[in-house]
Amino acid sequence: MRFFYCGGEAIAKLGLTVAAGVPSDSLCNNGKRGLPASRDVDNASPLSGRWQPAFLDRKGFPVRGPKNVCTYIVPEQYYLGTILSTFFVHSEVIHSDILVNRPVPMSKIIERSLAWLLYNRRSHDSGLLHKSAPFALHPTPTMELECAIGPSGSTIPFEYSSFGDGHFPTISWIPLPDAVEYLLILEDPDAPLAEPVVHGIYYGIPANKSSLSDDDFSPVDAPGTYNLSGGFKYGINRRKVVYMPPRGFLGHGPHRFFLQIVALKEALDQNKLSIPVSKEDITRELRGKVMSWGCWIGIWERTE
Repeated sequence: MRFFYCGGEAIAKLGLTVAAGVPSDSLCNNGKRGLPASRDVDNASPLSGRWQPAFLDRKGFPVRGPKNVCTYIVPEQYYLGTILSTFFVHSEVIHSDILVNRPVPMSKIIERSLAWLLYNRRSHDSGLLHKSAPFALHPTPTMELECAIGPSGSTIPFEYSSFGDGHFPTISWIPLPDAVEYLLILEDPDAPLAEPVVHGIYYGIPANKSSLSDDDFSPVDAPGTYNLSGGFKYGINRRKVVYMPPRGFLGHGPHRFFLQIVALKEALDQNKLSIPVSKEDITRELRGKVMSWGCWIGIWERTE
């Protein structure tokens, strides 16, 4: 079922007009307009960030909600309706909340609406690191990258997301005898932006390394050195942190997270890299230095 928000009202197939995003203080439950709604569990305070839907039938009369409370709409609710007038909300979670007259956080409505509008902005695979010019002679992966989560294509568990512990999953590979060092980059090509979102850049990984775990990603030394406990450095991502766990837009569908390991036959010249290092710096300095690469893909979808 879909609701179309227009002028503060939603047109539903059930024949109910649902005024979504109405502050609970803008509702009255005593048959008179303009008086505040009672403060109980069925009328959450707008100060808490939660909003109370109101129900009208086809003729504009209120439908009784929980505890036989009649909710009436006052003009304030139309301000929000105007803002959302072009948004479709198609979330089963929000629909179920509305139909049982439960408060719905306005942030969920806005985020899901934006996710619907931007749903087709995804699959920016051409912008991934292994699609760039330095990989022209190495179009396919020849290294096998394994992850503790499971085989490539596995669903990323909640605890590895930004809503859980956000730990970096343990990965491993078979070291190449002629590799001088390794590079690791994590990207999400399904984010609704013009190019993949970088979640982490790690360079100068020693040649004798064959695995990485969460313990390797603790910052060491003085701030600004970008040194990590695993004996390598990290670059900049969108949030300017060591590692950005999966998050995603609520309702935007599944996102693919590419963990790309690159074996180098020549070390990156760190004197030519900016501080902090960006993906553009890495791509420029990779020319002629790629020996082999591997990839592991995890699937993450935010549903609540």
